[in-house]
Amino acid sequence: MKKLLLSLALAVSALPARAEESMFAYVYTTDLLPKGAMELEQSLTWRHQKSQGEFDDWQGTTSFEYGLTDYLQVAAYGNYDKASAYHNDVEGKTVAPERFEDMNVDPNGRFDSLKWVGVSFEGIFVFSAPTPLRWVWPFTLSRPGVRICLNLSQS
Repeated sequence: MKKLLLSLALAVSALPARAEESMFAYVYTTDLLPKGAMELEQSLTWRHQKSQGEFDDWQGTTSFEYGLTDYLQVAAYGNYDKASAYHNDVEGKTVAPERFEDMNVDPNGRFDSLKWVGVSFEGIFVFSAPTPLRWVWPFTLSRPGVRICLNLSQS
């Protein structure tokens, strides 16, 4: 039985693997700034190379966060994107990243563009409880709508 399991494990591990961009690449904590505190944050994500051709996608965000109270923090984000691509899909055509899908792309030419994606706003409110647990309610306002999530976190 052990030999059969070992043989099966070796056979499966010999199969080719394929991967794409991570669906859950970011973890965002709900720690708040104290009242009156400010934070300027710059975030830049670089997606480089596809299975073939040339591909670079720079997604940038600049945010300003401010602690209105010890229980409420607000933030404003400026979002932008820069991409370049050449013969980067499986058929050898030039394809732009998803955020540039509204642009005309020559399938045989080079794609190079800078795009202002937009502005988004965020607020995080903490409901304190007399226990070690607290309710945290982060919400984000951005296009195309409002995302509201509720989670429990340790205080």
